[in-house]
Amino acid sequence: YTATNYYQHFEYATIADIIADYYNINIADVNWSALLYNIGCIVFLYPTLKCISRFGFHISLVSATTANAFGACIKLLALKLNLYALYLFGQIFPAFVALFPMSLPAILGANWFKSEHVAAVIGVNNAFTAFGCVVAFLFPSLIFDKLNSKHEVERALFYIAFTLAVITILILVLNTLIVKEKPKTPPSFAEQTRRESNVNNNDPITIVLRNKNYILLLIFSFVMSTSQVTTVVLEQVIAAQFAKSIAKRILTTAGVLSIISGIPGSLITGIICKRCKNYKWFLVILDVLVILFFSLYTLGLYLLNEIMIFVFIFLAAFVYNSQMVMVIDFIVEVTYPYPEATTLNIATGVGSIPGVAFVPMMSILIKKFDGTKANLIIISIAVINLILSLFVTNDLRRHHMNKKVSSIQIEMNQVKNCTKRASTI
Repeated sequence: YTATNYYQHFEYATIADIIADYYNINIADVNWSALLYNIGCIVFLYPTLKCISRFGFHISLVSATTANAFGACIKLLALKLNLYALYLFGQIFPAFVALFPMSLPAILGANWFKSEHVAAVIGVNNAFTAFGCVVAFLFPSLIFDKLNSKHEVERALFYIAFTLAVITILILVLNTLIVKEKPKTPPSFAEQTRRESNVNNNDPITIVLRNKNYILLLIFSFVMSTSQVTTVVLEQVIAAQFAKSIAKRILTTAGVLSIISGIPGSLITGIICKRCKNYKWFLVILDVLVILFFSLYTLGLYLLNEIMIFVFIFLAAFVYNSQMVMVIDFIVEVTYPYPEATTLNIATGVGSIPGVAFVPMMSILIKKFDGTKANLIIISIAVINLILSLFVTNDLRRHHMNKKVSSIQIEMNQVKNCTKRASTI
């Protein structure tokens, strides 16, 4: 589900010039197919929270996959030259359930896995996010570069849309039949303690809004999300720097490298988070690396050096995806025992706001200047992130609760064993 949802996020943004020519619209209009996801995360923040709170994990997942499949089916009908508005209407459905792929994996991890494995669950989900985006970036070179007429483009779009509709319907059926809400017994002491307490999604949100760490991480999510703008405008950045004859090849390679790096980045971070619990300094190190690698990627654009572009966009995206996984797990930790469905959805909703402003701004700067000067905005914002991360404390409440309850359980078992030995004697 996550892969198909995020594929739809970028399916037209990666071939913006082809879509603009096909529908006879501006590239800025094509960008709105991706920006709808940012708008959906903001507008549907509260409905998503209420859906998860009232109906739980299973029904929420089925509802999200239903909207995902319904949108794909509508877009299958929007392939005529004058039906771009219908395409955008269909795009609304997967875009407006885009919060679910961010929040449901953490709930799945809390319901079914031990606390130390939750980051790994989030990492696997993030890897599937990257996989969906990789497929979107492969299409320009694999399919559309070889097409010469609008009729050929229409046929290619039809086959892609039909395949997507079939896959999303199959995912809906499988989720409906196979996925369960939660196991009968909690998988960890922390989850058992939360279930025994009365903390739920109906408790006042001011409980977590008074949490300094959560506020800092919210701001961090807000600022970090501007890096997503890079993916949306990548086609425009490459086109502004390179000749049209080689721009497509560079775009495909750079796009695939930037997205595919999310797979190892997400999985490795999940493993590190399981073993290393000093989240604050891990976050600081990742911030420094993002600034370094993104600066070198921008330098590669300025020098028109393809190798530098490919190497450093891969490394920058690798670290950026690692940040995403770690920040999600960090938010779950610092807000425990408040439900992660609420805290993560708020963070994702807040993090979606910048894209609505920054994508048009970046497009204007690219047209007026070039891609390198536009990238300086992202680097400046990464510096702000580094400063913010220095004020976060390593308050791992869920981890500490697990250790506390586990130690109590061990002491109780020791007392029981001593009592048994005494009674035997």
